[in-house]
Amino acid sequence: MNLFEAILLGIIQGITEFLPVSSSAHLVIVQNILGFKEPELLFDLVLHIGTLLATVLIFRKEIIRLFMQPRALLLIIVAGIPTGIIGMTLFHQIEQTFGSMKIASGCLLVTGSFLWLTKKIPEKSITLEGPLFSFITIPKAFLIGLAQGIAILPGISRSGATITTALILKSGRRDAATFSFLLSIPSILGALALKIYKTPHLQIPDANPFIIGFLFSLVFGTLSLMFLIKILMRGEFFKFSYYCWALGIGGLLAAYTFL
Repeated sequence: MNLFEAILLGIIQGITEFLPVSSSAHLVIVQNILGFKEPELLFDLVLHIGTLLATVLIFRKEIIRLFMQPRALLLIIVAGIPTGIIGMTLFHQIEQTFGSMKIASGCLLVTGSFLWLTKKIPEKSITLEGPLFSFITIPKAFLIGLAQGIAILPGISRSGATITTALILKSGRRDAATFSFLLSIPSILGALALKIYKTPHLQIPDANPFIIGFLFSLVFGTLSLMFLIKILMRGEFFKFSYYCWALGIGGLLAAYTFL
């Protein structure tokens, strides 16, 4: 892992982890086109820690409120159940799909189609005044968690799947975004713990690329998360579908033509 790869992958992870365009698909496509080897597990963990910290920084007030409101915390736990079950039972099967540009590109087309559904959702902008997740019920939380579980496939955007599901269930834009990203915290921590458990012998090589990758992931993750919230609150979430379709089609063409 050289510094150029660390910077590029850190930027890609930071931007695409939160935007509904699938960070896993971007990493797969970039690695295939540029000929990068698959990032070491430890480097992948470091990049995810960077974007995890970005989530904590942006939603620090909501995280504090979460632990002060038992109902809100219960909804996060309920949503985490289907995600955890899917992740633990299908870990090896899903892991084998990573690295496949065809699968990642095809799933991007699915993500784009899913995002397009939000174009038809009536205008609604709900602030965080009052109890956290006022417009999310236990059944809604479970379905959002199920959508997050499906998003372990490369090319299926986690934020796209969870926010779109929340919007379709009429949860309100602000609650949809906040719930999605607070839900990502335990899911990312769980995924990191599972990766470490499955790979007990992690080797720590030169630290410089790891530090650089972490910093770029954190900075660009923070910026992209702030940008996404603005786009979502303006009711323009569906516009990301165009990008997903374009990248998905381009990825499939490259996979079947050049790679």
